[in-house]
Amino acid sequence: SGLSLNPLFTERLVSRQLSDADRVPALYAYLVNDARSIRTSIVWDTVSYAQRHPESVAAPGGPVGHAWRSARTIGTLDLGFDEFTTPIDWVRFRSAVLGAARASRSTEFTPAPDSPTTSLVFVCRVGANDDLATILDLTIAAARLDADLVVAVGSVDAEIRVQCALLALWIPRLAVCVDRDDLLADVESARDDGAVLVVRGPSAGITAADFVELARRGADGSIAPLWV
Repeated sequence: SGLSLNPLFTERLVSRQLSDADRVPALYAYLVNDARSIRTSIVWDTVSYAQRHPESVAAPGGPVGHAWRSARTIGTLDLGFDEFTTPIDWVRFRSAVLGAARASRSTEFTPAPDSPTTSLVFVCRVGANDDLATILDLTIAAARLDADLVVAVGSVDAEIRVQCALLALWIPRLAVCVDRDDLLADVESARDDGAVLVVRGPSAGITAADFVELARRGADGSIAPLWV
């Protein structure tokens, strides 16, 4: 059904890190392997959590289970990485997860920005086959450039919807909405006249460094990467 037993655990992300995840469920492979070096989410730093709480490695459910129980007790959960870590209220976190998991193809998670306030607007269109780690790298690069971010989610499963909704909790300047034919026209009309608009299509293999270069060169006129 495209669901995960825990929103801090992303099947496709973990599968790419474990050699035996293709023959057993990724969650099982995670629980029987050394969990200290395995990333489980694009919005929560599993590795750093395990380093700060070494007792979590042997706890039921590993670092994921330990962090989940701790968040329910404390009432907050730290989302993000490095200097971008933000404590999120547990009730707000839970509401975002349930809303995204239950959303249909025609339901918006949060509205796209009505009026971009920066000189750079980044629209990332997410498809069913997208690598979530790539989406994370691109959004962090855009956040560091102080851009307005719009993550437009197409026909994807619940796991991707949940992770994208949590991205919006973590990065305040990011809005998540359902992708639609007239989305870019709406963003175009809302942005400042001098703003640079960078659009990443679904499943496009563009890196964070490429995104930064496109944003820089886009100030001089319309450009596009070369598709080989």
